[in-house]
Amino acid sequence: MADAREKPLFEARYEMTSLLTQEAASLLTPTGTTNPAYILVYACLGALLIYALVGELADLELNVPIMLILAFAIAGLLYVAQHWQDRMRRRLADEGLDAAFIGEGDRNFEIDVFEDRVVERSHRGERTYPLSTLRTARVGELLVVLQFADGTVIVPKKSLSASRFNQLKDFVRAAAGTKPRRKRVARA
Repeated sequence: MADAREKPLFEARYEMTSLLTQEAASLLTPTGTTNPAYILVYACLGALLIYALVGELADLELNVPIMLILAFAIAGLLYVAQHWQDRMRRRLADEGLDAAFIGEGDRNFEIDVFEDRVVERSHRGERTYPLSTLRTARVGELLVVLQFADGTVIVPKKSLSASRFNQLKDFVRAAAGTKPRRKRVARA
């Protein structure tokens, strides 16, 4: 437990809203080439095109059931990819992080970030997450989402000053072992 004299590196206090939950789900949803469903769609499309081209060039009779199976697989994977964010939102709701399912008076969260752990106090009780159990850290412009082995913690930008939020992002990246994303500069 926390030593009464120990001061956290970061202290965040906020009220959970549906917008925060939606933003967290958005941040957790892989996009484009990082989404496994889209990667499989590209692979199936490639297989379908190669199968059709090779069959056409070699004057082979194309096997229609195989092409239909690939087409249905592509359609199914596209459905999964498009609904990935809904799945992330349901997962957050299951963890008690969706304001729509939290009582009006229970939406206040207190997050204390120490060098070796994150402590959350909320309607879920007091939970301590050792940084050694940090699985992933998603850092966005509006919030940070920390996924631990036994739970998820959300820290929105509005709960800290701009400079403190940037320091938190750097701390989280260092703890997770990730590098900051570089902003793309338009070349003239």
